[in-house]
Amino acid sequence: MTSSTEVTFHEWASFGKGQPLKSTELQLKHFDDDDIEFYVIHGSVCGSDIHTIDNGWGTADYLCIVGHEIVGLVTKVGKSVTDFKIDDRVRDGCIKILTYDNRWTNGDKSYWRGNQRFVFKIPSNMPSELTATFFCAGVTTYGPLKRNGVTKGSRIGVMDIQWGKAMGAEVVVFSSIERKRGDAKLSVATDYAVISDAEAMAQRAGTLTFMVCTSFANDSKLTLVAAPETSLNNISAFSLLERQIIFAVSFIGSSKMLEFAAKTGVKPCILKYPMTKVVNTIQAMKNGKARY
Repeated sequence: MTSSTEVTFHEWASFGKGQPLKSTELQLKHFDDDDIEFYVIHGSVCGSDIHTIDNGWGTADYLCIVGHEIVGLVTKVGKSVTDFKIDDRVRDGCIKILTYDNRWTNGDKSYWRGNQRFVFKIPSNMPSELTATFFCAGVTTYGPLKRNGVTKGSRIGVMDIQWGKAMGAEVVVFSSIERKRGDAKLSVATDYAVISDAEAMAQRAGTLTFMVCTSFANDSKLTLVAAPETSLNNISAFSLLERQIIFAVSFIGSSKMLEFAAKTGVKPCILKYPMTKVVNTIQAMKNGKARY
């Protein structure tokens, strides 16, 4: 499998807000000595993809091509590349190069072509279809937990349950809906609360040592890994000052996350769709059908 003679790549592009994605063909970048090319075999949909194609952040530059959670097999390596070889299973570290609403000349989707610094090998015991999500939803939640020393004895509030449990912490799930409660217990959460239940929230007030916000919310140490389309208007300075709460944001992490996931068995719950059904997949994501 090689694209050494390929000069174009195929992708699904958004041509405007509210318009369905269309199959399109564009030019691949020039292949440099430090470049790697890989053929994409799996990809996953991120919430940021929806923000971008619907111009939720107000920065979309159409036509735009989203989709940064991709896994593939190396088909070509440059003269200066020493750590990768043909047929290696890899993924891109997209957040490292900030693909949202920027113009990059590397190909994507059917083939990815870019600098070797942005590519990581995948542990042999991790299935490709489960690996695609790790360098977005995975790394943005793993990173703050690791940097802030979450360990046995910590009690964290988070929707990303598995990292916390693998680090030895008690995990409290805060959700907007009741129907996920059974799912959370299957993922060995310690506790579950619906944020609209005032009594349940009051009972858990002051019980956390750390909290990761993977959606737009506000309240010990709170790390925001979501990128909402609205400003954080409801967070009062005094609500942070009075309890000496640390508020932080997190955007990136380490590739060591994959090693930790392979060792501890952390893996996402996924729904699989063929690439030909990408339009239906995007709509399912918008309708809240993704798990998770």
